[in-house]
Formats: sequence, structure tokens, C-alpha cells
Amino acid sequence: MRKKLTLTIDAEVYDGLRRIVGPGKISRFVEDLVRPHVLKQDLIEGYRTMAADRVRESEALDWAESTCGDGGSTKVMTSIALSEDVLARIDRHHGEFRSRSEFLECAARAYLAHLARTEAERRDLEIINRDAVALNAEAEDVLAYQVLE
Repeated sequence: MRKKLTLTIDAEVYDGLRRIVGPGKISRFVEDLVRPHVLKQDLIEGYRTMAADRVRESEALDWAESTCGDGGSTKVMTSIALSEDVLARIDRHHGEFRSRSEFLECAARAYLAHLARTEAERRDLEIINRDAVALNAEAEDVLAYQVLE
């Protein structure tokens, strides 16, 4: 069964959702984003994997703490459809937020930051791979000048 949910989110977040996810796909995107936080399926394994990467977790926490809340930004009213079970679990877990909207906005911001980091990592890896021959040659050259004692 599906339930309709109306949210208020930052205009910048809404624009990012429309640009990255696409119109007509936002409800599904938000549901997929929220589901692991409110349903326990495979959650423990996912948390173990994320917890193993201390640097990424620290960066994500710093970013989330600096961007969540209204920040004085203009909000845009939008409607999304979520499964009844997801909505019920949001209601049980959004206590530290002022509203469902703030809960979902923080979740969306965190996921958008994850997408940006993933894209930056992809670009970095592309650069490293493109220049691998030259970088390896430079490393071999440096090693050739080292004297073993």
C-alpha cells in the first residue's frame, strides 16, 4: 500500500533532486534513500561496512552537521509518495528532527554529498589511471637514486 507524504525542503535540495534524480522519480528516490534507515533489512552489514571507513564517516558527519536544519534557505513545498511502512518508521525515528521534512532533507543532503564524493573519487581514479605510466616511471626513477645501506 502506498501513502502520500507532503514535505517542505530547501529549494537548493529540491533543485538538486530534480537535476540529479529527475522529475517523476523523486518519490521513489526518497523512499529508496529512507528505507534502509527505517527498515532493518541488511542494515547491520551496511553499518559495519560504513563504520570501517573512519575518514569517510568523519567527513560525512561534519558535512551533515554543518548543513542540516533550515539554514535560512528558501523552502519549496513538494509531495512524494512513500510506502506505508517507510512512513511509519520515519515517524518512529525522526524524534531528533523538528519534522518529517527536516528528517528527509538531512537524509537527501547526506546522500547528495555521497554522490558528489563518489563522483570526485571516480574523477581522481580516472586521472591516476590516465597518468599511471608516467607516475610509475617517476617512482622507479626516484627509487633508482636511493642507496641501500
